[in-house]
Amino acid sequence: RLPPEELVRMALEQGFGCAYQAPEWHSAPTLRQFTMSGYLKSHDQSGSNQSRARFRAAIRPWGAWADLMGMSLWIKERPFLPVCYGGGFAATASAVRAVARPVWARMEQSLRRADNIEEGHYMERSWALLLYPRLAPH
Repeated sequence: RLPPEELVRMALEQGFGCAYQAPEWHSAPTLRQFTMSGYLKSHDQSGSNQSRARFRAAIRPWGAWADLMGMSLWIKERPFLPVCYGGGFAATASAVRAVARPVWARMEQSLRRADNIEEGHYMERSWALLLYPRLAPH
């Protein structure tokens, strides 16, 4: 895990920084097909017994969910997409504001049904896509 100062420095320089490692780049067609059928947490600090909640998303796979959230613009014509695993990242306010409010609102609504749901894992695969600067084509 990066020290907080390094994470902040990275975010200030690039607009976005991953806490655990640099973003991993995935084939867009492969990432679009991502689903999870379940996830076992080794320890649940919330005490909410979320195992009762339905894990699987109503919209599957990730690509269909991302399109419904309004992320097609970020995916279109990009052969590789960045992913920041682990849920730890920093982003500048300008990077966050560059994403349209309706996109954030749809994602928030999608995540409201429970904790530890498939949509949360979809979101984990979306942060860098939305907030990391696009690479210049070369």
